[in-house]
Amino acid sequence: MKYLATIFLLSLINFAISQEFSAIILDADDQPEMGAQVLNITNQKNTVSKKDGLFIIEASPGDSLKISPIKKDPFFYVVPNFLSSDYEIYFINSEDEKIQQIQGVTITSNKIKPVVERFNANVIDYIPFKNGRLLTVCSLRNKFKLYIEANDEVIEEFEVDIKNIEELFIDIFGNYHLVCKDSTYQIVLSEELIQLDVIPTDVFNDNIRNIVYNDHESIVSSIFSNHNKAFRLIKSSSKDGRKKIIHTIVDIEALKQANKFYNLIITTYMNTVREEYNIISNGIWTGDLTHLIDGQKIREMVIWYNTVESKKINVHTFPFKDSILIIDFDNLHIKLLGKNGETYKQTAINNPFTKKKFTVLLDPITDNYFCYDPNDAIIEMYQIDLNSGELSPCLTLDGVAYPKKLKVFNGWLYFIDLNNASFNKLYRAKLDN
Repeated sequence: MKYLATIFLLSLINFAISQEFSAIILDADDQPEMGAQVLNITNQKNTVSKKDGLFIIEASPGDSLKISPIKKDPFFYVVPNFLSSDYEIYFINSEDEKIQQIQGVTITSNKIKPVVERFNANVIDYIPFKNGRLLTVCSLRNKFKLYIEANDEVIEEFEVDIKNIEELFIDIFGNYHLVCKDSTYQIVLSEELIQLDVIPTDVFNDNIRNIVYNDHESIVSSIFSNHNKAFRLIKSSSKDGRKKIIHTIVDIEALKQANKFYNLIITTYMNTVREEYNIISNGIWTGDLTHLIDGQKIREMVIWYNTVESKKINVHTFPFKDSILIIDFDNLHIKLLGKNGETYKQTAINNPFTKKKFTVLLDPITDNYFCYDPNDAIIEMYQIDLNSGELSPCLTLDGVAYPKKLKVFNGWLYFIDLNNASFNKLYRAKLDN
């Protein structure tokens, strides 16, 4: 497949080639910062910024730099994967951005900081990929643009000749994608936006989005099947394409219930629709339940199946160094697996909220894991201790109902919410972790 081959090629380039990365460190007043310690966490190379704030260090796109100005709080910067002749890294001392917090960590609406304010524009999605900077995709009068922003200022701007963008996505190889309803576009940001390839979004979801591990000899993908009540990790060889199931989690009772309701929909359809119009008996049904909707009763049944009966079991996977991390809230355990499915470690989750259907977020800078229930109107965030299995409350997002696109980066919770003018804007609140 051309698209997948392109991703493997780019990942090899990103992983194999280190180059010199140079940038100037500036404070909030545009003054150069001399003597700042710069550590590349990825390869452990280090250097110090000169009088003009300039530093040069060996780095690859995606590497994390820890920058420690003299007598100021350290911060993190992620080396970008787009090309440019100059980089300026701004830092803001934590005292300048401190948000008042109380014990119990309730963040009310007056303590939430807007990140980007742009008149008459909707923020569709975003990636906070370096300190103080964001890659955002916005719609403005039915046109789409990509912005790289810092301190509410546009650093770079890209025209996007693609319609109906729904998501920005970075795959496991560090490649960027614009996900639309029907098609997904792989892109590179240089002096202009370059489209590398396009594939159907369902193919992208089945072959790219679900990859959780890669070592250039094999990839491991997570697959949900059997009405989304069975979870499997499948290892595929990069050489011959052979596949092997290396881990399985199945909720048998939920699978039986979902299958029973699924068959009930089919039976109701068969008993309702005349044979000459019956797409099942005529052999032209694709398996999509929405194609069986014929009347209000079946419509309600299909909606219930899609939103409740076939909801994915509460299992989440992440790459974890040279292993695979599984956080399973259905069976209440955290597992660390090798690439062949062997269990290195298992920890019980101490979860008093058994009815919650948690979504899990990873902070890629601090390597901390958080969870929340997206079905709750008021978001309550918990930090997950991988060693003890404890869930510690770290934020209650009071005053904001059903925020969208929640992400965690460098100790901040980012989310999209409507402003007073009914435009989607980007906000953030400090996590207590």
